[in-house]
Amino acid sequence: MGNNGVSYHALGNEVPPTQDAVDKLFSGAALQTQTVNKADGPALKPWPMDSLNSVKPTNVHSHNDYTRDIPVYSAMSAGCIGIEADVFYSDGDVIIGHTSPTPGRTLTLQYVKPILAILNHNNGGSPGPNGFYKAKPEQSIILLVDFKTSDTRTLDAVVKAIQPLREAGYLSHLSGTTFVEKQVTVVASGSAPFDRILTGDGVPNRDVFYDAKVDQWNTAYNSSNSYYASADFKDAIGNPGSVGAFSQLQQDKVKAQVQTAHAAGLKVRYCKFPSLDPDIQRHYKVRRLTFFSRQPAWRLYVGAVGRARRRPLERRRYVRHSEVAPDTIDWNDLTRTAYTHSFYFGLFK
Repeated sequence: MGNNGVSYHALGNEVPPTQDAVDKLFSGAALQTQTVNKADGPALKPWPMDSLNSVKPTNVHSHNDYTRDIPVYSAMSAGCIGIEADVFYSDGDVIIGHTSPTPGRTLTLQYVKPILAILNHNNGGSPGPNGFYKAKPEQSIILLVDFKTSDTRTLDAVVKAIQPLREAGYLSHLSGTTFVEKQVTVVASGSAPFDRILTGDGVPNRDVFYDAKVDQWNTAYNSSNSYYASADFKDAIGNPGSVGAFSQLQQDKVKAQVQTAHAAGLKVRYCKFPSLDPDIQRHYKVRRLTFFSRQPAWRLYVGAVGRARRRPLERRRYVRHSEVAPDTIDWNDLTRTAYTHSFYFGLFK
């Protein structure tokens, strides 16, 4: 609580409320009023750099992060190791939005500069070896950039936008034929041009990787040009609509796709599972979860997760529009609770 009457205890979840009574416990507090920005500036200003020092990262991906009350910071408070931003090409730059991008709200201002500031702060004020989370400085994060425009200049604008992270030495990149993991791995999804990423055309540092099509496999996909292999589950596998409709043929198809991607060194994501009638939804998802949980060395990404770092159950219940894969999953607990939400699945090595 600052002397301005603003409480900061819930800042990671939403704009904090005013609590005048608690304010009387403090005098001369150094806290300032933080402003949330979803336009032409950093997501949060001033940034409370040391407020989340104890947060430990977990396998959570902040899906459509820019829609949150406080982009970047909400994800960080939940321990996310993946952050997603949708971008549109506009007048030499890339601006953020899903269907209606906000002019002036650029990838640089809302994501690159805040991430750079956090990393520099964690390294004593200048570039260094530490990562996004002080509690686990060796942890790398994924910045997933979903291209909403197919204009070839979109890639050029993204490459330009991430230049500050490149100059600081924070970007994962290709060295010869070897993937070198650094603090931030940039993955281009959506309408990103694979042919240019494959050859390095316009990506001279080879520090942008592709989100491959797991259901439209190209033998050129490998860990030197791609990071993820993704698909819409309905398009890639089918749309079963009953408890017993997730057939053996469909299960075998999932296994084959994942094995192919894993052999190429890629991580697999499935999203947009079929919607079901409420009376069969729970049992169907329990059946599906049981199948995925039995696959060797796979992790499950579940959408609808938000009040994050308490425990796996709460992550699954409350962090909306995210994807989660705890290192250790209580499958009995998961099948009892997770069916109430929309699902995004990723099967990862």
